[in-house]
Amino acid sequence: MVDTVTLISAIATVLGVVVAIYFGIKGSKTPATSEPAEPTDASLHLESQYRDLALAACDIIDLANLPEDDRHIATRDLELRRLYVALRLRLEARAEDADNDKALAELAAHRNRGWGAGGGSERASAQSDQQAIVSLGERLHGAQPHDPKGAASALVVLGDPGAGKSTLLRWLATACLLRLKEDPAFAHLPDVASLPQPQGAPGWLPILVRCRELPPDTDTLDDMLFHTLRKGLLPETDCAPLVELLRTRLEKGAALLLVDGLDEITDPAARVRFSQQLVEIHHAFPHAPLVVTSRIVGYREMGYRIRAGFEHLTVADFSPEDKDAFARRWCALTEREERRESAAAELIRDIHSAERIERLTGNPMLLTTMALIKRKIGRLPQRRVELYEEAVKVLLNWRSEVDQPLDTREALPQLEYLAHALCESGLQQIREDQALELLRAARAAYPNLHALNRHTPEAFLARLEARTGLFLQSGHVRHDGRSVPVYEFRHLTFQEYLAGLALVQGRYRGWDKHTLTQAIAPLAGQVGKGERGDLVVENWREALRLAVSACNDNQVEEVLTAILRPLEEEKGTKRARAGLAALCLADEPDVSPALAREVLGTLVAQIQEPLYSAVSLTDAVTELARSRWAEPLGEGLLTEFLHRDGQERWPYGNLYAEAWAARTPTDKAAFADWLTEQAARLPACNEREATGIALTVMELAIRSRAYQAPGLVDGLIGRLGNGPALSHAVAWALGWLNGGPIGSDRADRWRPTPAQRDQLVAAATRPDCDSEALMCLSWIFRNERIVEAAAPLSTHLSGNQPPDTRHAIIEALGRIGDASAGPALLARLRDRQERPDVRAGTALALARIDVPEAREALYDTLRDPDEEIRQAALRGLAQECEEMDQELLSRDLDGVGPWLDPQQPIDSARMEQAAQELNQPLEQIRRRYRALAERFGLTLAE
Repeated sequence: MVDTVTLISAIATVLGVVVAIYFGIKGSKTPATSEPAEPTDASLHLESQYRDLALAACDIIDLANLPEDDRHIATRDLELRRLYVALRLRLEARAEDADNDKALAELAAHRNRGWGAGGGSERASAQSDQQAIVSLGERLHGAQPHDPKGAASALVVLGDPGAGKSTLLRWLATACLLRLKEDPAFAHLPDVASLPQPQGAPGWLPILVRCRELPPDTDTLDDMLFHTLRKGLLPETDCAPLVELLRTRLEKGAALLLVDGLDEITDPAARVRFSQQLVEIHHAFPHAPLVVTSRIVGYREMGYRIRAGFEHLTVADFSPEDKDAFARRWCALTEREERRESAAAELIRDIHSAERIERLTGNPMLLTTMALIKRKIGRLPQRRVELYEEAVKVLLNWRSEVDQPLDTREALPQLEYLAHALCESGLQQIREDQALELLRAARAAYPNLHALNRHTPEAFLARLEARTGLFLQSGHVRHDGRSVPVYEFRHLTFQEYLAGLALVQGRYRGWDKHTLTQAIAPLAGQVGKGERGDLVVENWREALRLAVSACNDNQVEEVLTAILRPLEEEKGTKRARAGLAALCLADEPDVSPALAREVLGTLVAQIQEPLYSAVSLTDAVTELARSRWAEPLGEGLLTEFLHRDGQERWPYGNLYAEAWAARTPTDKAAFADWLTEQAARLPACNEREATGIALTVMELAIRSRAYQAPGLVDGLIGRLGNGPALSHAVAWALGWLNGGPIGSDRADRWRPTPAQRDQLVAAATRPDCDSEALMCLSWIFRNERIVEAAAPLSTHLSGNQPPDTRHAIIEALGRIGDASAGPALLARLRDRQERPDVRAGTALALARIDVPEAREALYDTLRDPDEEIRQAALRGLAQECEEMDQELLSRDLDGVGPWLDPQQPIDSARMEQAAQELNQPLEQIRRRYRALAERFGLTLAE
């Protein structure tokens, strides 16, 4: 049986390999100026043979090396066209900008760097990135009639190893060959709608070049074509006419030249010469499109840019939708028919199950690796150590079809040593001289590992970079007055995994025979404060978690305890340690129930009010909810929610809801059945169960997954008043079903019936109505403008409600607009002890109520000592003004706020800015400001 890593390596290889035409480096012959000769019947027959051979090479994936228990797949030929998911490119420099060194120098700017540069920061720039995302077909339209010069497109496509550059060219070659063949399968190949139709030809004949095997002594285009056709086992007598035919196609613009792996010309000087030759070829055959691929680093390090009208693009990561499409195609090809749908759903769930898996699978090669490993070891997030182990093996064998793979006994100890040193320093990049120093130190520290001396540090680093997709040269930095290379791991996940292994196996600086517990305990106490609260520092957080998963069963208990319990001299680390220990427990190591209960109890004890203080524990709770420890965790969170008072409940309810919503069925029909079952249980189940259902429904409503299952809303309303905590959970769920605190325009949101409105008002009228339930009910009264709620809300506003509840009541009263609420609102506005944001909200609410006292109070509030209150009063009064006056009173001149401070003078600079931005005469702006000043008591400083 062939092991999985051999299979994965074979797949990764096939996805980037084509038996194709190899192009030379030294020169090209300028095409003849006379009209090319028409091809003969014999040459057309040869072209047909060439097409068939090229299509077979491009379109067939060989899966013959699958394990024996997958023979139903191994006996089939899988076509690339059935597995390929359209790759997208990011346009970095247009053809007219190719001479812009700054644009080209920033080609790697979108690569993932730095701890904390994950989903949040990447999505922050997603909108601008999306505007530059294009397809390869779109960029091949340069040869079309709208191009005044008639020049064909010339593209340089750059990407990291495994990004899919070779696969992209194979897809393009397959598409062109199917089009020429008039094969109906062309229409079903992904993304072909973007491909242009060349002028005067049924399609482009693809000529695919692999730079890796270019002979160094060919110096003309004809020699190169002839040499490679011979290497393709064509008889020598057939090569000469086929060479002439290919040249003719290039001259007519009926051929497409695809050059794969520019960086694989190992000599940078030769790479530069070849790049210059590509420019000459483009000039010699201006009507033939040309696409060149290269690794970003290999392109950057040669110090030469292919200019002269070449566009530069980088391969974009797969989007979540792309990954889902791949999963469905993969399972359609690799699973038996009865398993395809469920297997695809499982794979999609696993790919999106954790942020690190999400980020890792943006790379097509690694996504394929994940899919293959899934078939062998099952659910990806719960067995991450095995997953990463297999992936590392694949990357160490990445170019095994060309180079002898590295011995893991030589490579892994040194990679672990490097990874630990980087994590210890909080770095992801390392200079070449620093890396060599570490490799020498590893040899000195472990003289018993004889495989480490198989190559010198310099030779090992060169082989590692050249032969694997794991540790890569990523650029240069200035050091001691000169430019030196810097290296990094292909993905941060691999650095962290190998650093964790280094801890387990004692392969790191300063080891000196420390036990694993001795090594890990102080690292877990390195805590930092960030936006998400107290956490173990990011450079060790994942590495420590992986170390727990990778260590021996007889070590787990002791190691997890060392993470959970602070050292004697530590202060302020308990919450961070509890969060990390919980994440380790979510990986389901073999620990005793007693230690698991200790971890869960410590975790729940660290959840505190306010809500944001629990954010650092959210990931741990969510992952635990998918583990065998879900039930005891849920019991602990629900117990706290039920026993806490008022505002203290929110973080426990929120964490429970997030975790249990993630456990609900993903299949639409199964989810509908589940929700219907919960609705049926609500009327008669006990308080604990009803609270859990309500909290889960609340989170599902936030995620727009809940809908009005039969009896769900009535079941929830029926539990209002059954205790403060349950009432809170129920009102919370109802509030979000109705659209939340700011409403929603979703057509499927719940709108209460008249009978339900009466029940809600009755619940709010109760003197003992829970304050948090009242806040959530206020959201509904606000959204539905339920006039009958004005009286009970006004009564509660005059009572002793928490500030957040008062704020929600005030917002609801303002939206309802009933004059009866005026006295209660005026009392809050005039209460100088009230929280400023609540008073500001009161000012806005009063502006919506048509009572004389409200206007008078707002005018008085323009002179309030608090700026926020003054601005809110002006905002409220401005709603009665003309549109242009509203714009003049807003800080950004847009009429939507923030608003001017009525006590700050309006000077001539402000007036001139307004005249310019609003495109109005300055004198008119002055007149309007004078009128506003007189109306609202503003100060002018003209």
